[in-house]
Amino acid sequence: MTEALSTLIESPRHALDRWKHRTGGSQDWAAIALVVVIVGLATWWAVRERAFPGWDGAGYLDRTWSLRHALQTDGVRGFFDDLFSVQAKRAPLYTVVLLPFLSLFRVSTASALVVNIICWPVLVWVTGAIATELFGRRTRLLAMVAIATLPLVVGGSRTVSQEFLMTTIAAITVWLLLCTRHFADRRMSVLLGVMLGVGTLTKVNFGLYVVGPVLLIAAVAVGEQRHRIANIACAVGVGVGLAALWYVPNAGPTLEYLRNNVSGSAATVGTGLPLSKFAFELFNDSIGWPFTVVGLVATGFAVPVMVRWLRGHPRPSRAVERLLVLLSWGLIPLVVVGVGQLQTQRYLTAAMPAGAILLAALVVRIR
Repeated sequence: MTEALSTLIESPRHALDRWKHRTGGSQDWAAIALVVVIVGLATWWAVRERAFPGWDGAGYLDRTWSLRHALQTDGVRGFFDDLFSVQAKRAPLYTVVLLPFLSLFRVSTASALVVNIICWPVLVWVTGAIATELFGRRTRLLAMVAIATLPLVVGGSRTVSQEFLMTTIAAITVWLLLCTRHFADRRMSVLLGVMLGVGTLTKVNFGLYVVGPVLLIAAVAVGEQRHRIANIACAVGVGVGLAALWYVPNAGPTLEYLRNNVSGSAATVGTGLPLSKFAFELFNDSIGWPFTVVGLVATGFAVPVMVRWLRGHPRPSRAVERLLVLLSWGLIPLVVVGVGQLQTQRYLTAAMPAGAILLAALVVRIR
């Protein structure tokens, strides 16, 4: 009798365990709920948005309207003539991506924000996928919550700017990089190359955010098996080839744009702060003290645990590699933007997924 009762009690428990194993259990449902809430809030914000988009945002709307007008009046040929002449100074992808939404609706801030609404679930989900790949499933939901609530990211999602699109593309690129399994997978290497090209077509400085992780994984891959050089070359070749479609015919205007941003008229808006003070203002204004305090406390508690984890890891070099992927993704842009003349905080939006994942990893290691 006792044995039968025990079986009746245990059977549903085993069934529940099997169901959790199959579906990911409550964490998957929480992740889905988080994405639904984010998309709902972003849609609510876009519908209510009536403010002027600002100088840069107005420029994107104007360029997209120009493309739409050229397409309507002169067809496909007029579209490409306008794209490669009037639009020649800036990478074209964001302007082109806006086109269908500004054509379906009206030319407005709300119409442009539809792109960001579409990007939100992709960014959140891919951030969770990277966290799982690097540090295990326990970090996934925390990383998703962090990226969804970081002030710099949330602010970027409410702005007509290519930064939010580029952040999403950067996250997809790093995820595909990890999926190449150190460039052992040719198909994933080709997809990685496609995203490298797409990212560079979004903004000329896209490489700043992914160069560290790509070089790190490529170096490890070559050290393991030299025949993987072919897959590395494939990824780089596809990326360079796609980017060249735009930047070769527009090399002159692109270089002029870069000069203006580094040392020309655009640099007059720069603050010229020391790197340490720029980093302080970044945490104060765009990351927020709640995240900063949690990060510092988590670091204090988790670093000893992380050290023990690295020492006890069967492959410590692989564990260090995971940390370096995130650190290179986040720190290279911070240093380059921080020592530059513009010191624009939104330029670091595409590095925020690295911070969100690292924060989640630190919190999870506290035991």
